[in-house]
Amino acid sequence: MKQIAGLFVILIAVMFSAAWLSKGENSTKIFSAIEATTLSPSPTPQAKKTITVGGKTFFIEIADTPEKRQKGLSGRKELDKNSGLLFVFDRQNTRPPFWMKGMEMPIDIVWIDNEKVIQLNTDVKPEAADTPDKDLRLYTPNQPVDQVLELSAGTVKEMKIRVGDKVEMPK
Repeated sequence: MKQIAGLFVILIAVMFSAAWLSKGENSTKIFSAIEATTLSPSPTPQAKKTITVGGKTFFIEIADTPEKRQKGLSGRKELDKNSGLLFVFDRQNTRPPFWMKGMEMPIDIVWIDNEKVIQLNTDVKPEAADTPDKDLRLYTPNQPVDQVLELSAGTVKEMKIRVGDKVEMPK
């Protein structure tokens, strides 16, 4: 008899739930809440990586995929002080061209090969938003590089970064 009473209570609960959910607004609220928690989890914080250039340490993001390298710093209005974006290239003997498409701030470009600064482009200005791709200025290193570090304009001068400075990245 207890089992029948238990089943009866469960049946009543299911019927009330079904009736409540049959009102469109209630089911929408529930399913929206479920989607928000299961399909859009809160982002997990990424550990900050650092790089040291000429004895000065910077917190960096790493552009190590074609998609991240293509986007770069486009669309950002500023970089935090002592932070930057490091581009890592898999191939040896590469001279990657960089442009300022979609950039909203000037930057310094630090060209790196074999853990050494080999070239600097400072205070590189953004292009006008309506500049056609074919008219965008390309910035390339004078020799092959394996990494490129983008910093806020003025950082190279302020931190006294020079060609020949040693570059270290903790393993």
